[in-house]
Amino acid sequence: MYPYKVVFVENTFLKKTVGQIRKGNVDGMTTSKELEALLVEKHEEGFELKDISPVNGLVVSSPYSINTTLGFMVTFKKVRP
Repeated sequence: MYPYKVVFVENTFLKKTVGQIRKGNVDGMTTSKELEALLVEKHEEGFELKDISPVNGLVVSSPYSINTTLGFMVTFKKVRP
């Protein structure tokens, strides 16, 4: 078993609303809760957080393309045998 685990957490995006919020805008509350749950889960499995890196890309919402953060690569290291 390898001492590292890498997990991709995809962002939750807001849908287009009456106020013209277009897809591509991140729902930070939901994404932060998903990251927090992942951190707690991996801590209980004996891993510690090493790095969180954003993954950038394009979200196509016709007729627009939006540069945004698609999610996060989260790296953990095993601390307990």
